Amino acid sequence: MTDQAESMNFASVRQTLLRYVARWDKRLRLTQTTLWLPRGIMLGILIGIGVAVAARVRPWLLPTQVLAVAGLAVLLGALFAVVGVWLYPRTPLAAARFFDRAFGLQERTSTALELAENAIRAPQMFSTLQTQDALAQAAMVQARQHLSFQWRRRELFAMLGLAVLLGALILLGNPQAEIIAQQTALQSAIEQQLERVEEIKREVQANPALSEAEKEALTQILQDLQEQLSQPNITQPEAVAQLSQAAQQMNQARQQLTPQERAAMQAAGQALSQSQPTQGAGQAMQNANPGDAANQLQNLAQRVENNQLTQEQIEGMIQALQQAAQALQQTNPAAAQALQQAAQALQQGNMQQAAQALQQAAQALQNQQNQLAQSPLTQAAQQAAQQLAQGGNQVAQAGQQGQQGQQGQQGQQGQQGQQGQQGQQGQQGQQGQQGQQGQQGQQGQQGQQGQQGGQQGAQGGQQGAQGAQQGQQGAQGAGEGQGAQQGAQGGGQVPGQQAGAQGAEGAGQGSGGAGNDTVEGTAGSGQPIEANNGRSDGTLAENDFIYAPTFIGGEGGQEINPRSGQPGSESDPMQLGEFSENPTGESRVPIREVVGRAAAEADQAMETDRVPGALRGFIRQYFTDIQR
Repeated sequence: MTDQAESMNFASVRQTLLRYVARWDKRLRLTQTTLWLPRGIMLGILIGIGVAVAARVRPWLLPTQVLAVAGLAVLLGALFAVVGVWLYPRTPLAAARFFDRAFGLQERTSTALELAENAIRAPQMFSTLQTQDALAQAAMVQARQHLSFQWRRRELFAMLGLAVLLGALILLGNPQAEIIAQQTALQSAIEQQLERVEEIKREVQANPALSEAEKEALTQILQDLQEQLSQPNITQPEAVAQLSQAAQQMNQARQQLTPQERAAMQAAGQALSQSQPTQGAGQAMQNANPGDAANQLQNLAQRVENNQLTQEQIEGMIQALQQAAQALQQTNPAAAQALQQAAQALQQGNMQQAAQALQQAAQALQNQQNQLAQSPLTQAAQQAAQQLAQGGNQVAQAGQQGQQGQQGQQGQQGQQGQQGQQGQQGQQGQQGQQGQQGQQGQQGQQGQQGQQGGQQGAQGGQQGAQGAQQGQQGAQGAGEGQGAQQGAQGGGQVPGQQAGAQGAEGAGQGSGGAGNDTVEGTAGSGQPIEANNGRSDGTLAENDFIYAPTFIGGEGGQEINPRSGQPGSESDPMQLGEFSENPTGESRVPIREVVGRAAAEADQAMETDRVPGALRGFIRQYFTDIQR
């Protein structure tokens, strides 16, 4: 019984010592928490700094995302520090040895635990005295005096410094942020386009007016587009190109002319191309574009009605119209009949009736174009092409909101680069424009006198009319001035713009004389023209003029120079015409007609999908502004 009681006493002593050790260990872990918590926070801040630096080196995360990552890292660092302190494994015997050293107990607690667990064999009396002494010393220990909270100033200052550095990296402008935003916006735009393509597919499949073959053809284009847009790491230019290509394929899938109609158009176009006045309509027919051919015939009808054609041109037109009528007899009888009537009216010299017949032919071709445009396949393909083109524009503009201000300024400067010269010419060449409108009697400036003298000297028949058209096209496309229209008629050496405002410095003075179809012009100062005008900032500079001769047969041919020989000699390239109805050599080609032709050519190019979809709006706006 005595041994059992003593054994129970040792077990009670062991439990008491373990309670002391557990209490001390809790205090120890609490003080270590205050020591390791700042360290865990610093670890999280360092991770955030690393992420912020990486986000500045390459496009990775936005500042808000960096802040979120840094905050999460700090939170996890603090959590790991606390959890690590409180869950760090420590056996009671190891803790007792630590506290013996920390509290100066001289291994009393650890020895008493070993005696209580029979890890050390000692006499009974020695064990009893040892455990009693250990209990007495443990009860006297004040753990708070030995285990105080630890706050290391250097670590706290380091933590604050790292936090300030992290804040600076997040708040200061990140050069990669714009790229990241563009990538995010691009990805969002591509996802929207994928949803739109899927919607278009459903609409095509649900269209009852389309045959199964037509549905399959349109669906295949959309399916290929989806596969391309779903490619990983697709770039913005690639996405825009895929959408534009799909839109072009949709336009090509529209209802086309039948093989018989196309062959008839080719034959009629070849016939019309043999005559200079009908070349535009002939080219349009060879391109299987009835709508453009109708526009060309409308313009030709106006020229016929205004008596702007020479007798030689009319004779060439008669044969061309007859051959074209024969080619279209089976596929478009209305157009064929109208062309035949126009040829007969020209033979009879009835220009009014010929113009009406040409207009009827144009209407017949336009009706043919309308029939193609109204087919279910054309409407479905055109609607899909428009939606895909809009999608391409949206993808092209994705992520560039921050640059829209600069692009808007550049766009305005670009329009000024296209139209600003004409705006200056509207001030500098007002006399030149008035000369085109019939107000050639005003001779307030030397430049206008030079123009009038050039007009009187340019009585050159067909070449004079062609020179006028070239001058007008130069006024529109190259910004050579409206005065250049009359300079191209044979106005000697009249610079297009300075003739109206600066008295034609260097060239353009004079009272006429023999006409010269060569458009020549020199700078007012006579100095060589600098290729770089130093206006790279987009502002406007004064227009400089260069020598631009006209050659027979295009570039590199024989230069047209009426003064190379005497009138009537074999070396004279001029061809005299009939000027009984236009004795003063006045230009009768309105500028609106020239602009209309250029706009029609641009429309044709856009209809045949040779112009990117993102540029079509700018082109149409450009010609609309000119025609105002």
